[in-house]
Amino acid sequence: MVAWQDFFESKPTVCGGEVCAVGTRIPVAVILDSLAEGSTNEEILRSYPSLKPAHIDAALAYNRPGPVQFLARFLIQIGVPKNPNASRI
Repeated sequence: MVAWQDFFESKPTVCGGEVCAVGTRIPVAVILDSLAEGSTNEEILRSYPSLKPAHIDAALAYNRPGPVQFLARFLIQIGVPKNPNASRI
């Protein structure tokens, strides 16, 4: 299973803090909405060339409910670093 945290981040200065693909302004919600509307992975990747196939898998993992994912979403939203030994920037 793909760890969505490796592919998505939330920064207050990017898209109002929405969870986006790392290094882009592409919200995870855009990927999930595209899939829900029937777009294929190939269509999404053509529409957003900075994405890789793993981003789509990670978006689906992000959307998968569960206590670990809930906690991880909460921590990323409040800005807790992925690595507890990493300093805040």
